[in-house]
Amino acid sequence: MTIARPLIALLTLAFLLTPLASHAEDERPIDADGYLLPETAKQLQHKPIPMPDLIKRAESGEVWAQNRLAERYLKGIEAPQHFGKAKEWYLRAANQGYGPAMLQLGELYSHTKGGFQNLAEAYFWYSLAVANKMPAALSARDGLLEKLTPTDLAKAQDRAAHWAPKPEGGAKP
Repeated sequence: MTIARPLIALLTLAFLLTPLASHAEDERPIDADGYLLPETAKQLQHKPIPMPDLIKRAESGEVWAQNRLAERYLKGIEAPQHFGKAKEWYLRAANQGYGPAMLQLGELYSHTKGGFQNLAEAYFWYSLAVANKMPAALSARDGLLEKLTPTDLAKAQDRAAHWAPKPEGGAKP
């Protein structure tokens, strides 16, 4: 009997605290009135997002969503594998200045996978990715130096030097 009372008290306490613990998982910031603030793009980048919601966010110009959608098309995740759509979404994100998309475009253009091989274009996107602090792009870009003609190299370097991002109006990188 002496063990039963503490056990019942412990079980009762656990039962009462369980509903409180279930609310702890939502740790988004709250405003002055106690309402949850909307999730930031950075928080959403790491959550699984259904394809229709991702498409909607990508179409609204959110670069992280464009990049993730491109990755899904590239790898065939929740959608049929489609290199053309992957390239299209990577281009939209990269044109807004999103480094990871620039790196992926360099990859697409430097390989024959997808039929987009264009080494000068790969050099251009790798150069922009390097400027956007994507370290993997440096060795990939420099590996193309011997494969490009001096004219193609000069054009790619000139394009990269004069390139500027064109935001679409969504969340910025």
